Amino acid sequence: YSSRAKEAVRRYEELCQHGPHFRHRLAALQAEINFHIDKDFSKASVLYDESIRLAGEHNYVHEQALVCELAGIFHKKELIDYEKACSYFEDAKKYYTEWGSKRKAQEMDKCITDLAIPIYQWF
Repeated sequence: YSSRAKEAVRRYEELCQHGPHFRHRLAALQAEINFHIDKDFSKASVLYDESIRLAGEHNYVHEQALVCELAGIFHKKELIDYEKACSYFEDAKKYYTEWGSKRKAQEMDKCITDLAIPIYQWF
């Protein structure tokens, strides 16, 4: 997957030369690569936040929602930071609701609820 991911990054970098509208997608892709492939978690965290900010600058609410969800998953799975994960899931819910996706907002409620369950009940 690494070579395919790097090729996708190269293509997004080319698109970014023509305007700023792809920068948030590039940052999201780089965050996912740093999370899943490179295991550079501090860089991934920064890139998720950058992607959310850039998407917001262009009012891409649906993409803010998606990246908030991905950041929530990242903080839950890799950093075991449930408070921060919950915050990202709450933001994702807000953006999905704003975008009009009630079902995805309900899914975020489930993610938030799951974080509130005591860890001994997970097993």
